[in-house]
Amino acid sequence: MKKVVAVLLFFSIFLSPFIVKADSKSYTIENLVVNSTILRNGDVYVEEELTYYFNGDFNGIYRNLSKKGADNITISEVLVEDNKGNVITLREDKGSNNNYYELDNSSSLSKIKIFSKSSNERKTFIFKYTIHGAVVKREDIGELYWAFYEVENNIPVNTFELNLSLNSADFDMSVFKHWGYVDGKNLIVNYNEKGFQINGSNLTGKLGVKVNFQPDYLDIPITKKGQGAIIGLVILAVVFIFVFAIVVYIMRKNKKFKAAVNSYRARYMHFNGDLVTMAPSDMAPALVDLLINENYVSSSAISATLFYLCHKGYYTLENPSHIKNEFSSKKNNQDLVFKRNYQMAPPETAHLKYFMRWMSKYERNGVLALKTIRSKVQTRSGALDYKTSNAQFDQTVKREAKELGFYVNIENKTILSNEYYDEKLKWKAYKKYLMSYVNRKNMEPIESIDEMLIYASVLIGSQNQLKKLLDSVNNSVYSSNSFNDNLFYYYYPFFMTNYSLWGGINYEANKDYSSGDGGGFGGFSSGSDFGGGGGGGSGAF
Repeated sequence: MKKVVAVLLFFSIFLSPFIVKADSKSYTIENLVVNSTILRNGDVYVEEELTYYFNGDFNGIYRNLSKKGADNITISEVLVEDNKGNVITLREDKGSNNNYYELDNSSSLSKIKIFSKSSNERKTFIFKYTIHGAVVKREDIGELYWAFYEVENNIPVNTFELNLSLNSADFDMSVFKHWGYVDGKNLIVNYNEKGFQINGSNLTGKLGVKVNFQPDYLDIPITKKGQGAIIGLVILAVVFIFVFAIVVYIMRKNKKFKAAVNSYRARYMHFNGDLVTMAPSDMAPALVDLLINENYVSSSAISATLFYLCHKGYYTLENPSHIKNEFSSKKNNQDLVFKRNYQMAPPETAHLKYFMRWMSKYERNGVLALKTIRSKVQTRSGALDYKTSNAQFDQTVKREAKELGFYVNIENKTILSNEYYDEKLKWKAYKKYLMSYVNRKNMEPIESIDEMLIYASVLIGSQNQLKKLLDSVNNSVYSSNSFNDNLFYYYYPFFMTNYSLWGGINYEANKDYSSGDGGGFGGFSSGSDFGGGGGGGSGAF
């Protein structure tokens, strides 16, 4: 008996290290960001970021891109970013030691195999590629029906973000509609003329979308069904002649208009600097948002306006130390509660005064809880009331901009006046300064952090970019600043929570408000209901 025990002990000593090693080696996919742009030729350009955390030693990762529903997929660039922000551009190669990738296009998949040795570290893999022929042009709509990612090996993606837009053009909101086919949780959608964004967590299957938009954006033939060739050619010829005549007329009008604008702009000495390191003025963020976009106010202006009013002392964060403890414990029932300061007279600015009157609908004894707003917009009547008030807020901002002299009329067209065109150039230079922190090209200490974060929501539209900005802000905050009543709630995670909670409020309002056959968001379905092209996931080896 003793001999048997001794033998078992002998084998356990030599086997146990191997068992521990096998159990300890694992990886997680922490984040996926997909930035996609529909091109006029029917292609889709994609820049994708996949963030992995490796527990143990790995040689690299692979990324499969399904060509189903497309003519081809072209890989233009592959990069790796380590945890310190160092970025390496990988070369396509075979048989090298490290930091290269292999590409196999021989099947229905574009297979990218990246060799980047990793051990107990975090890395972000960046893919830039073009999906050729993924978009279809119908008589009444343009359509993209595509899955940008599909989980493989039962390894979920912790958080994800999908952004989609047109190239140098806006969506026609009378035609635009989109659906999400997503196997995930905590889904939030935001959209406007510039594009749409889907955020969520725990992606366990497909990340797919179907998008309808104006067909005249596309410079490709219409895909027709059951139409005679002769009739089609005749109609096409008539339409071509008619369109050609209109194009000639518009070109002449535009040439005259551009000459008049250039003459008007030449009368003013405009800002021509590269960066502005502080906010150019104390302009309210909703007006900055309209100034940058020129013709609409985005949903991001709402959260920014609340922060701006806090900065001015009209609201304060209720029990900040208690809320800080909630965030540090990573509770899921997060909320932000603001208390109105009745000792201050209402703001003189029209849209700020209206905003506070709007928020008073959701206040209780002067206390505004964002969870209360989200709860109310989950009903049909609450959603309609919110959307009506939001539209009135937008109109108030636009009316105020006209009264301030934002616009002038040139050749029967409205453009920014020279004064506010100059202001826009400065704000764009300030945005470039903020992006230098997002892209980790600037790590200098930040002095006016509250000011920076107030305007970040309207100047930087991507949640992923805002998170990167906040990382840089935090590095500066903890080294050179201390919290106080005016600044406390601007810092991460309070800033991102405010941004996310308002995103959820807008999602709930739009979900109910846009149900039916109208434009906007058509709702979420599971990935099993998806019938479009694309797909493919990733894994480590």
